[in-house]
Amino acid sequence: MVDLTFYIWIRRPNRMSINIISTDREKANFISSKRKNGEEIKFVLSNTIMRLYNFIPEHFTGHQAIIVFRNLVSGIWRIQLSGDYIVDGRYDIWLPTKEVLPEGTIFLEADPNIKLTIPSTARKVVTVAYYNNERNVGISESGRGFNSNGLINPDVITAGVNILTTKPLG
Repeated sequence: MVDLTFYIWIRRPNRMSINIISTDREKANFISSKRKNGEEIKFVLSNTIMRLYNFIPEHFTGHQAIIVFRNLVSGIWRIQLSGDYIVDGRYDIWLPTKEVLPEGTIFLEADPNIKLTIPSTARKVVTVAYYNNERNVGISESGRGFNSNGLINPDVITAGVNILTTKPLG
């Protein structure tokens, strides 16, 4: 079992319902965006209990935020979204940073041009990425793309390979 928290941000004014399909193809059946917070979903075949929180509107952005987590069995999980009210259908799904992400957790159909982490997704912050200055090429792990507000990140790109610097405490 793996504890995993991820966020689905549905850009306002869009509203969507969510269906989660387990590794054994057991379905949660679409949970409406109008339902209350703290929905518990039990997947009998994979012995998984998932908790889903639906925030409309989310406190900081005003977007709809769906948070899914707890005790996931390893394997391929599928996420389906269905429009309750759609203007442009824009949504983003964010996984935690690799330092806290369970090993081997990936999106099978991720957008390679959007790789951002918090706080680079916030407004009014300066975001920095790095590149391989020895080969003059980008680094696949370095953040880039459009955040949920449609702003381009990063703001600044700098050399980041074999850089002479100080260590903590001098």
